[in-house]
Amino acid sequence: MKIVFLVSQYNPNVLKWGAALQKEHEVEVIIWDRYGVSSEILAECEFKDLKLKFFRLKVPTKNFVLPFFYPLWWLYAFITLFNKNIEILHPFDLDSLIPMLFLKRFKKVKLYYTIADFYADTIPLVYPHILRRFLSNLERYLLEKADHIFLVDENRFNNIKGCKIKGLTYIYNTPADTKISYKNEDKIENDSLNIFYAGLLDDQRGIKFLIKAVIESNNVNLKIAGKGPLQSYVESISEKYPEKISYLGFISHAKVLDFSASADIIVAFYDPKVPINKIASPNKLFEALMLGKPIISNRGISIENVIYKENCGILIEYGNLKELKRSFNILRDPQLRKELGKKGRSLYERKYSWKKMEKKLLNIYGDLHDL
Repeated sequence: MKIVFLVSQYNPNVLKWGAALQKEHEVEVIIWDRYGVSSEILAECEFKDLKLKFFRLKVPTKNFVLPFFYPLWWLYAFITLFNKNIEILHPFDLDSLIPMLFLKRFKKVKLYYTIADFYADTIPLVYPHILRRFLSNLERYLLEKADHIFLVDENRFNNIKGCKIKGLTYIYNTPADTKISYKNEDKIENDSLNIFYAGLLDDQRGIKFLIKAVIESNNVNLKIAGKGPLQSYVESISEKYPEKISYLGFISHAKVLDFSASADIIVAFYDPKVPINKIASPNKLFEALMLGKPIISNRGISIENVIYKENCGILIEYGNLKELKRSFNILRDPQLRKELGKKGRSLYERKYSWKKMEKKLLNIYGDLHDL
């Protein structure tokens, strides 16, 4: 059957889902390239046989400007897909769900919907509460029109609790097993630490206090990749402290895994004051588990429970510079890093392996298609 995924900004998980389903179905992925990274995605995409199509319209990173561009995305998606022979439409965010609901009225197709992040929770706190309330009610109303809902973890269920949904499946944001293990630990014979971060360069991700901690710590280096509002800041800091900070720009997910594998520590910080961060299900956690790397994150968010229960990393107070620098010192011990990494890897194999998620995804798509 013909499946089309639609996402309003680059998300490596969409490509992974598409590649998994392509083993048994015809799949196309349509992406709004709002950051101008389509050439990098195409050049570095690990799924060479996956059909990708881009809406190349770059927009400013300021949040208040973005909504003015949504109608152009909706129109593009509708026109692009109207005459296509499609059996299943699968949007990955509210921005993409809206035009697909209109399309569903004109075509006999099934509509599946993945909620990676509940839209209202992503709205900055500076905006009126009434706006978040409106968007929350809108998404809850619209998702009831879908034939099936996918969530990336159980913490997201509260967002849709009480909604009249036809079906629900959990597919975790976990990476495929690259077979790159924690063997890198054996080569470390000094106390030098290599830290890696890849993701959104934003104030809500603890970028500035991470960089400050690295600069103020001896024999600690940071490689950082991604795009976002703090990109200019990161670029200037890396030029000022080239021996401590390396900015890699936007890189493919395959390269993210390569740099993660060669790092000693993975970091993932989320400001718990932001509602969406409290239930964050970050790729970085699952990548650390898969690669057998210890992770440093912060308390007050959902992944705290995983890290604490499995003892696969260190938790600090968000923004606490002293605690972060102390964590660096604790993890200078290569044997401790290896022990924490092994516990994380064990959890990945037991619960979060992509092999399990892929099988689940193929089975549910097959079952739903037969209904």
